[in-house]
Amino acid sequence: MPLFPGRLTGGRSAQSSATWQSSSRWPTAGAYLLVLLCLVASFATAAQQRAEIQASEQERRDKTMADVVAAISATVLRHTDFIATLHATVVTRPDMTNRQFAEWITESEVFDRYPGGAGYGYIQLVPAAQLDDFQQAIRTDPPRLPAGAPAGNLSVVPAGSRSAYCLARLSAAPASSPYAAYPPGFDYCALQRGSGHATPDGPDDETDAVMATLDARTGLFALLRFVSAPAATPAAIEERHAPPRGFVISAFDARAIIAAGLSSHHDLRVELLYRPRPGAKTPLNSAAPIVLAAGGSTPQSAVTRELPIGADSTWSVRVTSGSAEADRHADMAFWATLGSGLLLSALLAAFMHVLARSRRYALDLVARKTEQLRYQATHDALTGLPNRALILEQVGQALDDCQQPDTAIAVMFLDLDGFKNVNDTFGHAAGDRLLRAVAQRVTGVLRDESTVGRLGGDEFVVLLRDARDGRPETVATRIIQAVQEPFILGDDRAYEVRVGTSIGIATGPPGSADELLRDADLALYQAKKAGKGRYVMFAPAVSGHADTPIAR
Repeated sequence: MPLFPGRLTGGRSAQSSATWQSSSRWPTAGAYLLVLLCLVASFATAAQQRAEIQASEQERRDKTMADVVAAISATVLRHTDFIATLHATVVTRPDMTNRQFAEWITESEVFDRYPGGAGYGYIQLVPAAQLDDFQQAIRTDPPRLPAGAPAGNLSVVPAGSRSAYCLARLSAAPASSPYAAYPPGFDYCALQRGSGHATPDGPDDETDAVMATLDARTGLFALLRFVSAPAATPAAIEERHAPPRGFVISAFDARAIIAAGLSSHHDLRVELLYRPRPGAKTPLNSAAPIVLAAGGSTPQSAVTRELPIGADSTWSVRVTSGSAEADRHADMAFWATLGSGLLLSALLAAFMHVLARSRRYALDLVARKTEQLRYQATHDALTGLPNRALILEQVGQALDDCQQPDTAIAVMFLDLDGFKNVNDTFGHAAGDRLLRAVAQRVTGVLRDESTVGRLGGDEFVVLLRDARDGRPETVATRIIQAVQEPFILGDDRAYEVRVGTSIGIATGPPGSADELLRDADLALYQAKKAGKGRYVMFAPAVSGHADTPIAR
């Protein structure tokens, strides 16, 4: 370890350390800025992913709802189209038998082509006076009832005497249909009277079908369209307002239509609505939208849309879709993405922290090693004093600083008297201890602005930055007195040694640092020659032809 590390190296060491610390702050700040950017990017990515999932789920829901509405709409429109076909068939074939009607239904594949179809027929308006004739016709041409349907003599249901009855003349229904349970004698006049035709007095409009409820509990409804004239062109337009002779009926199971449209989409709530035209009376006895049937389950956080079927908005489908599941998936994706981003950011922060610490440690190590190498290159390894190179540098700096006329510096060249005797008597280890002890004493004599260096062997150099008012002589005297004091050496056994010192002094600025050291060396030679234990001031000869040391 150096004996006097703070004399010359403290300022440079602090400046170098500050430079290293300043250079290491920027990478550390950049690392934490990168971590902050990663956190912001993680949150932005998570929010974007949640928005994308919500948009994708919304698109999927819209498509599902559109598919369901399209399927139900197609079925309803086919039913409304078929009532027109049924009406035209009955009008053009007024003498059609039940056998022919059943064959026509079968050949048309009505029950396969129209999901939810429950039964079809022609209801004839029978005045009370013609009831017996109608019963005879039914016995001759009975409706083709499915297996298990009630049969036998025609009995009007409900029983009672009325001016006219509405009885099924043609009928066809699948065995599984609830419409098949209606007996042939069922009086449909209750439906006909509420359909917009007050009695058999005449229809208001034969071109439109009206809705009637057969069994609201099972979702069984019927479309009715009145028949008032045979297929032949009437002789007068007034015949179109003749009393109706009956109506065709198309019964359908609204719940089956809903189920077919829902298919596997059980997460939706679907309702089939019928909305009567403004001012029209219907067998449903309501002018408000009527829910014919509903299916599916009502989801949480529901979003409801009602879409019309056809151009007249008589029919519509109301679909309720839940967004809770989609929101839950979006939130899960958001937190999963954000959590992953936070975890990666934490790992990155830890990595950058370790990397920054390692970098700081490496920079500190390099700084210490660099400072150590620089110190070793400019200081004496034995005493820790500045070596010749650093002394010359310090002398040159001092010469540059004393350019004013009233300023001067002094260089003292010291050489120990009797050092060789100590080295030869006690060994080189003792000589090294003595050199370190001398360095300590000389340093203790000087002020802080003075510098002590070792040139090698037993030669030392002292730089005085203030050489005014005889100070070099005073300092030289104190150094000689301090070195003359005995030195106690030895580790195990202490022993006393005595040495002296001779000093050559040169003041400047005469020129360069080398010239100043040369002059001090010449003065030292004269001091040794004069008897040792003294100092000699170097001064130019009086003649001016040579520089001659002057002993003091």
